[in-house]
Amino acid sequence: MLKAENKIGNIKQSKYAQQKIHRSQMNEQALNTLVNKFNELDKSKTTIHGHLLGKKTITFSRQDIDKILNKNIKDLIIEYNRTLIDKNKTRDERIVIRDNEISKTDKGEQNLCIVLSLSKNEVITAYYNPLYDNHATINMDRYDKFPINGI
Repeated sequence: MLKAENKIGNIKQSKYAQQKIHRSQMNEQALNTLVNKFNELDKSKTTIHGHLLGKKTITFSRQDIDKILNKNIKDLIIEYNRTLIDKNKTRDERIVIRDNEISKTDKGEQNLCIVLSLSKNEVITAYYNPLYDNHATINMDRYDKFPINGI
């Protein structure tokens, strides 16, 4: 079993700078670009970043991840971010995918969310999000105001 975060309201800070756009800021072309990048990945070779997942507190299976990766994710993408991952300014393109299936956890019914690197074909992290969290109160200050080049 793998592990995921289950801490409502926590926002993780990345070590290096990020550019982020929320689903509500994406036009159809940007969304299709992300779906196309996702579809180019060989899902049978998607890895799971063990260092980060090993610290998590909620378990899920590899099959849970594979189920998400084999869905039509167009309606499941909730965020795109471009993250610097080292001092050399290497960029990692990532999408946040929120599964539409309900998982029963000790905190109630939730959706499993994964952060997938489109650059490395790797699940960076995973966490559960409560069903009632529909981002109606999302802090849009966390996101860039203008489109990100290439998306």
